[in-house]
Amino acid sequence: MPLVVGDTVYVPGRTGGLFAFDVQSGAQRWAQEAVGPVDFAPTVHRGTLHAVCNDPATGGSTVHALDAVSGRPLWRRAQRHSLGELAVADGTVCLLSGTDLTALDAGTGDTRWTATVPRGLGRGMSSAAAAGGAVYVGTNDDRLFAHDLATGRLHWRDEPDHLSADTEYTRIALATAGPAVFRSGRTGIQALGTLPAA
Repeated sequence: MPLVVGDTVYVPGRTGGLFAFDVQSGAQRWAQEAVGPVDFAPTVHRGTLHAVCNDPATGGSTVHALDAVSGRPLWRRAQRHSLGELAVADGTVCLLSGTDLTALDAGTGDTRWTATVPRGLGRGMSSAAAAGGAVYVGTNDDRLFAHDLATGRLHWRDEPDHLSADTEYTRIALATAGPAVFRSGRTGIQALGTLPAA
């Protein structure tokens, strides 16, 4: 799960650590061994690289923020529960853990707000993405919730007509492009918000 941003590729190590390489030459730019095994692709936002490390032994996790150019640690935030992918936009890092949605200041790691989201009824994973001043949470039973990125207030929710506890395995995948968010699930793919100009 490498990440390419500009002329740099960021690669999590197999047993831990994060590494940055020059895209053209392959030369290593930096190595940060203080980061544990990274579970999802890291993100880079406003010059800061954010990564999640879950610890199966404790059930907890740590969010790391590193300077994307040098690899220098900027802050780290321990969580009691494991995390999914990070949603980062507008200087805000959103963490989804069970029914907790937490927004952190991307520069300091300080908590901005917390909100409660429903636990999905299916057997898949929930996910989150941020764009256009909102953070979207897709649960594993085809529900979608949009919260204000600045305050955490619920803007709207989209639910199927029928929800049941025997919902088949579903992983709602969310992706963003500018102010638009794309949702894929059992029923296909949907584009929400304003699409970026061609």
